[in-house]
Amino acid sequence: EKEKNIDIILRVNPGIEAHTHKYIQTTLFDSKFGESIFMDETLELIKKMDKSKRLNFKGIHAHIGSQIFDAASFLKEAEVMTNYIKKVVKEGIHVDTLNLGGGFGIFYAKGDTPVDLKSCLSGMIKIIER
Repeated sequence: EKEKNIDIILRVNPGIEAHTHKYIQTTLFDSKFGESIFMDETLELIKKMDKSKRLNFKGIHAHIGSQIFDAASFLKEAEVMTNYIKKVVKEGIHVDTLNLGGGFGIFYAKGDTPVDLKSCLSGMIKIIER
């Protein structure tokens, strides 16, 4: 109606088991949080958004859950999502933005061991740069 163009990113579901409470997991296959990267329809949706006159497709976002204490989940997210971007790019679609989401666990109770952020983030950067 207003004939405006908007920048968008699509929230996708990378299907990563984040080892957190079931109520705050956001990437189980049947999760309502994002379109599954394992379904052909998701890539078709991205193609449609990219060809739209009013939508400026900028990239993808994923969120793997909250209160995550396992650095491996974040590293896996970076690996899976960069591989998915490669698939999107092979279709001739430019991807400006990769937004990796997930909540680093913090100490609430005895036994909670927060992720070593420096090590985890360095690992994620290496995966993304590769």
